[in-house]
Amino acid sequence: MEKNIKALPTHPGELIADEIEFAGITMKDAAEKLGVSVSDLEALTKGEIPITEQVAQKADALFNLESAMLLRLQTDRDEMAEKIEYPEHIRQLVDL
Repeated sequence: MEKNIKALPTHPGELIADEIEFAGITMKDAAEKLGVSVSDLEALTKGEIPITEQVAQKADALFNLESAMLLRLQTDRDEMAEKIEYPEHIRQLVDL
């Protein structure tokens, strides 16, 4: 496992959060247009859940965010997260 990783790549939800803010729409309106619940959109924009292909495609249409790029970011982030060596006390807490 790599120990020199300081930060994970940007979560695609962060880009969507920026676009929602820039567009001046509410989370409720964005959630409806993306076909997800407000709670799922909030979790996505906080980086708590991964983006799905369906949401990436809708974000592409709504915000002109390339869906392939969003999915690539998610994949890169997931792969990098697997390489991080967590301290033993953290590993026990989250059952890694």
